[in-house]
Amino acid sequence: MVKVKSKHVGPRVGYFEINNGDSVYRVMDRLNPAMNPKILAEFYESQKQKGDFVPTSSPLTFQIMRDAVNSKDSGLLNFLFDSFTNHYILTTSKGIYLPVGQFDEVIHNCDTSEASIIKRNLVGKQGFIQTIDNKKALGSFLGTPNIKHINRITQALNETNMYLCRLAKKPVSRAERFVGFSAGSGGLSLGANCSLFLRGPSFGYELVEKKK
Repeated sequence: MVKVKSKHVGPRVGYFEINNGDSVYRVMDRLNPAMNPKILAEFYESQKQKGDFVPTSSPLTFQIMRDAVNSKDSGLLNFLFDSFTNHYILTTSKGIYLPVGQFDEVIHNCDTSEASIIKRNLVGKQGFIQTIDNKKALGSFLGTPNIKHINRITQALNETNMYLCRLAKKPVSRAERFVGFSAGSGGLSLGANCSLFLRGPSFGYELVEKKK
């Protein structure tokens, strides 16, 4: 069972503390200011050095979504719903689409000291995830390729299935795109084709305890 506690430290700073059995972590109850991906990576490093809340990758963002739904905490659920419907939430994850003959890459915490790389073909049909080809790409972006599980989470958050945006075919030359999330009546969108010049707010995350 996932447990959530809310705490306010002063009039402007607060967080949700989430215990999912594997770890205890905190999510700020307000968004970081809008930044482009380059500034977001610099902000990540600055926050890490201070021991403060860092921006989230796309799998970590989905983990927060999953834990919020499993906890049924109305405060956290409302915060996520408002964030996704009113903003384009940027993550520290990047999709790198490479020409034919090369594996594409997903880099989480891109351009930071904690970057991690997954090599996998990412291109394919855009659309609601139950209809797309190359479904394994979802695992690189979200940490799970399980369509039913993903849609259960997005249905609980936004009453829609997840919609994947990505490049439809291999590019002629290297193409870099950032990953973000937004929601509306047309679906909860996983955007894996965001411009490097896009500015958007992000979630703030702090690990308290790793149990496993």
